[in-house]
Amino acid sequence: MTKSFWIRRAVMALCIIAAAATSWMFSRQNNFSVSELPSYNQIGDFTLVNQNGKAVSAQTLLGKTWIADFIFTRCGGPCPRMTNQFKKIQDSLQNKSVNLVSFSVDPAYDTPEQLKAYGDKFGADYSNWDFLTGDQEQIHRLSIQHFLLGVSEIPEKERERLDQGFNHSSKFALVDKRGLIRGYFDSEDSESMRLLLKQAEALAKA
Repeated sequence: MTKSFWIRRAVMALCIIAAAATSWMFSRQNNFSVSELPSYNQIGDFTLVNQNGKAVSAQTLLGKTWIADFIFTRCGGPCPRMTNQFKKIQDSLQNKSVNLVSFSVDPAYDTPEQLKAYGDKFGADYSNWDFLTGDQEQIHRLSIQHFLLGVSEIPEKERERLDQGFNHSSKFALVDKRGLIRGYFDSEDSESMRLLLKQAEALAKA
């Protein structure tokens, strides 16, 4: 891999660390104003399909508060824990207008039917939770350039040893009604999940 590739990866990592630190600083306040929440990046255009084969785009989600993650169904790493955490979030939401969006980083395998079976296994309620698939290049670009979350395909010779086909972030991103990312949250930290719920509910009411 080229030197510029590693430089981009390092810059990306620093951006995420800074974003998470800033989000944590604001969210530690017991009483916060939505206007105080940081704004990191604007989600650009995309068009994908969900578990029912229905098109979902950036335009579809405008006007909605949503939480995003990047997973894949044959993930041997954090994905099952992340999806289980999304289910807990869905069950805990007071405001059901908050949407959950899970993007598959392995769309060649994760067809709508595969995603539907995966969602069913976790008891997903599809009224406000979409599992999206489509063009891999578009999804990976969306993760890296728009969500500022790294993703990469693991070389074939390394896959069996690692029991993993892709490297991806386990962070959750909170997106407001204008398509702006307002926070990043550690999916394996209970306090971070509590704060995500609080902020998502506040943004949905704003």
